[in-house]
Amino acid sequence: MKKYTILNLVFILCAIVGLNSCTDYLSVEDDFSASDSKDYILRDPGQSRRFQRTIYLAMPNYSNYASASAGGLDNPWASMSDELSNNAIGTLQNIGTLGYNSFTASSHRWQTLYKTIRTASIYINGAQVIGKQGDPDFVDEAEIKSLKAECHFFRAYSYYLLLEQYGPIPVLDQIADPSDAHSDFERNSVDEVIAAIEKDLAIAINDLNPTRISNAYPSGFQEDRLAVPTIGVALALRAKLLVLTASPLLNGGFSEGLALTNLDGKKLFPNYDANKWVKARDALKNFLDYAEQGNYELYRSASNDPNLNIYELFQRYNKEIIWANPAQSWSTVEAAQTPRDITTTAGGGTGSTLGVTQQMVDAFFMKNGLATTDAGSTYEATGFANVLNPATRFVKSGSTVYMTDSNVLKAYANREPRFYAAVTYHGKSWHDVVSNPALQGTTPATSKVTKVLFARDVPSSKAPSPLPGYGGIANNDNRLGGFPKTGYLCYKNSNRTIHPTVGSGIRSVYRPSIIFRLADFYLLYAEVLNEIDPSSPDIVKYLDLVRNRAGIPGYVAMENSGAKTGVIGNKNAIRNAIVAERRVELFTEGQRYFDVRRWMIADKVEGRQGGFFTGMNMDGEANDLSFFQIRNSDPNARIFERSMYLYPIQMSEMQNSKKLVQNPGW
Repeated sequence: MKKYTILNLVFILCAIVGLNSCTDYLSVEDDFSASDSKDYILRDPGQSRRFQRTIYLAMPNYSNYASASAGGLDNPWASMSDELSNNAIGTLQNIGTLGYNSFTASSHRWQTLYKTIRTASIYINGAQVIGKQGDPDFVDEAEIKSLKAECHFFRAYSYYLLLEQYGPIPVLDQIADPSDAHSDFERNSVDEVIAAIEKDLAIAINDLNPTRISNAYPSGFQEDRLAVPTIGVALALRAKLLVLTASPLLNGGFSEGLALTNLDGKKLFPNYDANKWVKARDALKNFLDYAEQGNYELYRSASNDPNLNIYELFQRYNKEIIWANPAQSWSTVEAAQTPRDITTTAGGGTGSTLGVTQQMVDAFFMKNGLATTDAGSTYEATGFANVLNPATRFVKSGSTVYMTDSNVLKAYANREPRFYAAVTYHGKSWHDVVSNPALQGTTPATSKVTKVLFARDVPSSKAPSPLPGYGGIANNDNRLGGFPKTGYLCYKNSNRTIHPTVGSGIRSVYRPSIIFRLADFYLLYAEVLNEIDPSSPDIVKYLDLVRNRAGIPGYVAMENSGAKTGVIGNKNAIRNAIVAERRVELFTEGQRYFDVRRWMIADKVEGRQGGFFTGMNMDGEANDLSFFQIRNSDPNARIFERSMYLYPIQMSEMQNSKKLVQNPGW
């Protein structure tokens, strides 16, 4: 699929404004100064549109989970949760063990999003028709209505992202002048923030375009407008909002929040309200009704092969994707996920730093749908076996070939397809056999593949034969730079057609950075239904749709077979099942960090974010089995304190305000 032309919009925005240039959270940038911004949007159509398009800088880039940048709209959250152990030099390498405070915390969204809120408000209040039909260019009433609807959406979305990170925040009902030293705002209550967001979303839902499906493009999508929010995107955001605000963190479950007040004594957090779950259910039902009218569907490959389903989903635009950012960072991620020897052979840096925690590895299900800890799961922690590797699939002369990983730990055998698509373990074959035709035969025996190793005692392949990436051995032990602390590399989202060392090989493949996708909302719907009525058959219907697409039995099938009983209709058991499913299905997608917080389980066993996290023994060897001894991946425990249920408001904002109150514990 050709690169979406909405990328041009993003490139224009990058030229207009740098994400690091904002120093005042109420400022506008470049030549959009506070004094002339209203006049600017009335000068000519091009300038009006240019000003409006800066709101798109509020789109998160969830594809960037390998590093953290200023502005808070990347995805450091995967490395700041129990999913990943990041060994790249920088903020994310030790943030888990060092912790943070209101001075040192990075990844703040505050300044970036309040700038967007101000820009959107200026445009909503000031933009007008410019010119008329017949002029070389003009902005008519219909276009103004559409552009303002986008502003209402992005103002709502900005408030949502702030609420998700900080809890109750100021809602600006006026366009503050950043040059006014007296501009100061207190925090609004959670319910007031919800009301403000819903007000904007009601306008957006009414005025945005309904869909981006189009027969005018080979892909079936209107490729020049894929980043522009639609009615479906706004309905999805409203559903996400109401689930967040029905959840314990913002619905009476955070005792420290219930005690928080503004300086005048105004209470910011509400007491528990069961009806918020009902409102969340209704919003999700509205969205799913819209989705099921042919607008969105779970992605399935042409052959409905589960291994292809969960790989191809992230490799091209498809009808499961509700909204995505055309700006993406997959090259950065792939550098951190590619074995060190393959990268350095290609003349690149050491890379190979994005490790997966043992706890996350263990969270993936078995192919029979059971958890590794369930009776009858067939999980074995010790011993070795030969394991078919779905990531090595290629077609040669009409034959479909899969390579087998020989002599790998039995813990990696008989796992679900999402495991093999997400984790590189010791002994796993790399996908160079897919990306390098020279390695391909018509059978596994006539094909070559590079084996990825992390133990110390197996040397890397050396020239002249065979090099890593050419059917050799890629060793990533910890005696050299570029290695994962856990003995596992993250593999999810890696494109299997890329080969960095073949002269005529593919170096990069464009795909969007997903913000919303349908599987997330199926699981949210199951969650809210369970909180209201655990007997609802739709709970397991939507939960099982996600599992079945991934190639594992659903809870209905396991109940009927007797493989796993007592879950359906059991509120706590279903709740645990949904927590487990979201952890696996949405791995690295920026959800886990916020899920365990809104559920208030980050300091509990079932969702703990503090303490020691483990992996393979990177100081050990494979021959004496010492590599396979589970040990702590960091010298110190990760820090999680109850104050971390909400992010601290950065100290510079607190020092500039006489009205803001800090989040509890900071």
